[in-house]
Amino acid sequence: MNPARKRVGRLRKTAPAASLDRSSEGGTHMCPGESAGRSAGQGGPDELAAAIMARIAGGDLPAGAELDPVRLAFLFDTSDTAVLEALHLLEGHGVTEQDMHVWRVSRSRGGQGRDLLHWLVPLLRSVVSLAAARVTPAEAAGILAAYDRYAGLSGEGTAAARIAGYRQMMERLAAVAGSRFHQSSMAGLFDRAEPMLARMITRQMAIRAPAEPDDALGRLAQALMQGKPDDASAALEDHLILLARYLDCPEPTGP
Repeated sequence: MNPARKRVGRLRKTAPAASLDRSSEGGTHMCPGESAGRSAGQGGPDELAAAIMARIAGGDLPAGAELDPVRLAFLFDTSDTAVLEALHLLEGHGVTEQDMHVWRVSRSRGGQGRDLLHWLVPLLRSVVSLAAARVTPAEAAGILAAYDRYAGLSGEGTAAARIAGYRQMMERLAAVAGSRFHQSSMAGLFDRAEPMLARMITRQMAIRAPAEPDDALGRLAQALMQGKPDDASAALEDHLILLARYLDCPEPTGP
């Protein structure tokens, strides 16, 4: 039996008088949203994981913060077992981790750019892997059209239009992946990180506009059109390296 499940099973499922989150520095604070009452039931593990991810991406739960399954179950009006399933799902995406049987938000390495990359890398890898295995020709064409807008090959070609095209491409990939978790997580990240992504794209535009024919995202879109999942994953890795450079971060390690 998973030690975390065993530990939760011994705890009483009660509503805490003042539900606290303990950060990695040992301090405590009210878990955001709890003072306003419980959330509506979140459905299955994907939906619950997306709800937790949204709080993490929004900065409500900082890196290193403890995630108490009992308190999360009360907050999201669900069971401890459902919370544990969601935390395990998030662990597979590098969002959560277990430290001596205590669940925590994965520790980032500091800096806004690094925080963004910390969440974006595992999310994009998972999304592209799933999407490449199930994308239809029509969906691939839609992703390619969004890429053209991002690359300045169609539409207005302004920074705002290209930023919108980048977001559209990522969100269409998440939709093709077929998971509400991926869709909600991608939307949540863009809602919080769009200003930083705007700076990244503006910086890229100063280097090359429109994009070069061998642009990594262009190769990703073409690989999806051609039904070549390995080429799509390889193109994504090249894009992640560029993201790290534009955000002044160390290049991500391999999957």
